Amino acid sequence: MDHSYIEEHVVIDRYIAGKLSSMEWVNFEEHFMNCPECRRQLDAAEEFDRAFKRAASQVFAKRPR
Repeated sequence: MDHSYIEEHVVIDRYIAGKLSSMEWVNFEEHFMNCPECRRQLDAAEEFDRAFKRAASQVFAKRPR
């Protein structure tokens, strides 16, 4: 797996969402374990995902029932 494929197919976002095929998942994991650039992008995307979920849960908790 290379960077152009990862970008074209939105692999990092799909990885976080659990939407990769088995083969894509294996190939991406093999790639990012040895690629500091993809590891940084993955870490940033995971942090964004966690922050979004925290913010959404706070908004939901404050809604009147």
